[in-house]
Amino acid sequence: MLYKNKGITLVALVVTIVILIILATVAINAIFGDNGLIKSAEKGKLEHEIAATKERLELVLADAYTEKITNKEEYDKNQFLNDFITAREPEAYIEGPESNEISLNGHTFELNRKVPELGDYIGEAGNLPARISKIEYEVDEEAKTISVTVSAVRLENVKTPQYKYYIKEENGEYIEKATQAENTYTFEGLEEKNYIIKVELVGEVNENYPEGLTTHKETEVISLSPEDPLAVAPSLSAGMTPVKWNGTNWVKTTENDTGWYNYAKKEWANVVLGDATFTSSGSEEILDESKAYSMLVWIPRYAYQITSQYHQSGSTAGTVNIVFIDTNNQNKDKTKTYSEDYPDYTTGSGMTDYVVHPAFNYGGTKLAGFWVGKFDTSNTDCTTTKSTGEYNGTEKTVTIRANVTSWRSISISNMFTVCTELNKVGNPYGLNTSDSVVDPHLMKNTEWGAVAYLSQNSKYGKGSEVWINNNTSYITGRAGDGGYESGSGSTGEHVYNTTNGMQASTTGNVTGIYDMNGGAREYTAAYVNNENSNLTTYGSTLVNANAKYKDVYQATRVSGSDSQSGNYNLLNPKEKYGDAVYETSNSYSGSNSWYSDNSNFPYSMAFFFDRGGYYNSTSNAGLFYFTYSGGRDYDDSSFRVVLPVM
Repeated sequence: MLYKNKGITLVALVVTIVILIILATVAINAIFGDNGLIKSAEKGKLEHEIAATKERLELVLADAYTEKITNKEEYDKNQFLNDFITAREPEAYIEGPESNEISLNGHTFELNRKVPELGDYIGEAGNLPARISKIEYEVDEEAKTISVTVSAVRLENVKTPQYKYYIKEENGEYIEKATQAENTYTFEGLEEKNYIIKVELVGEVNENYPEGLTTHKETEVISLSPEDPLAVAPSLSAGMTPVKWNGTNWVKTTENDTGWYNYAKKEWANVVLGDATFTSSGSEEILDESKAYSMLVWIPRYAYQITSQYHQSGSTAGTVNIVFIDTNNQNKDKTKTYSEDYPDYTTGSGMTDYVVHPAFNYGGTKLAGFWVGKFDTSNTDCTTTKSTGEYNGTEKTVTIRANVTSWRSISISNMFTVCTELNKVGNPYGLNTSDSVVDPHLMKNTEWGAVAYLSQNSKYGKGSEVWINNNTSYITGRAGDGGYESGSGSTGEHVYNTTNGMQASTTGNVTGIYDMNGGAREYTAAYVNNENSNLTTYGSTLVNANAKYKDVYQATRVSGSDSQSGNYNLLNPKEKYGDAVYETSNSYSGSNSWYSDNSNFPYSMAFFFDRGGYYNSTSNAGLFYFTYSGGRDYDDSSFRVVLPVM
């Protein structure tokens, strides 16, 4: 019994010792293990340090964002941002002016310079893995491709780095396209859709990173359906119905239809007024063009910069850069505010900066844009017979449509009256009768210039001279077989919605504005104020009108004794600009405007401006044509309506 009891005692002792060892091990692990108290405390301390560091950097970047908004002219996302950050956090480290990593207190984070804001936590400074830091991309709309260039940091930690390239439609699944060592790749054969690209960095890592490597980065949504660049949507009023081209007809749509317009695709917004008639065809309501209607096109508020051929003539035209802006003069993403003060300029070169186009500042009101008559103005009695458009009175009803003769043989005073009466009480267009809501008027020189510059911009407009309307009966919306053919009848004539016809549009497609080259000359609400008595004889309503309705130019002397050269030389582009006169010509007379268009400055008994040329003006006609006229009811002069929505 004693031996047995001793055995039991020995076993119990061993068991007790084992239990004590286990308990001790558990206790040690609880204190010193990976998940122990010490490690947990260290982890908690590390997380606290990371959070505190992140908070410090985020406060600095919040100040940087405020600086970006308030100091737009000087702010820069590269070295300026680095200096701004280190001035407030001297211990912060940024490797260079384009690095998108920032370190503080031994911790490194991603830095999004564009916003600016802090991104993900990367790791402890000095012991960081290789990673993709940036994906840059370039979209080719015509070729339907997206080319990417990948930037990576610390590739020395990877023995055989390679990149895997993936792409997906915005709501689809990723498809792997290639694995290669090169950091550039082009995705081809794409469609007009939205895409996201992902790139993975893969390869064998060196001994410092035995856990392996797989790191990736995704792009933002990339659109092959160009996003419309407008800062503000077109302004509508009662009496306006949005329409879009379905490939065959104009059909009724709504302002919420994403297919109504897209200026990035040179598809300008169109509306018809309440005098239009629609017929039902299946689910669509089609504009009946056989009946009277009035169609207008939206010109959005923008700032512009001429960068070549400034104040010069030539067989070509200069470059006009354009940024669409809102009524606060900010671009679409609110990153810059554009000035209303004219910049410095150099003849032959261009303007040093952008300026808000003056046509959008209307009698003290900053317009989001304005509507322009799509064709030369007609009236309800006009047909394809030339004489039906000849009437010097104010009793007829304005229409703006294709394939009828334009309204001519009307004095500029009567032109001004019929335009301003589009919203008179009882008007057939459904327009509000208050000028503080809609304010129709005869197109001014500056408004002509706003259309011409937008058309000349190759990104949003045709980017080349529009073809001449060579119809000898002044029928609207026509074009010949080429750019400058005369109306001799020896060449073909094409209606506005045909392949050749669209070349006479400011966009090169059916959505633009027509008859700005040839057809009939167009009076504009602009004149040289030389105090000649005939100013009021033929233009009394315009001359006596509010300043917002007209562009008035200085004369060298008064009472008709002024000169062309003297009047032209009085032009000061810092005071009178945007009208496609001084900026786009270099002389008062001759073929001295862009595209060798005619330039004859008003003077003496011919003090009003005519624009565009007429059907037989050949190469002298065009967007940048200007000449003089006495304001009388000439049978080759028509006019165009502009309708701001306040």
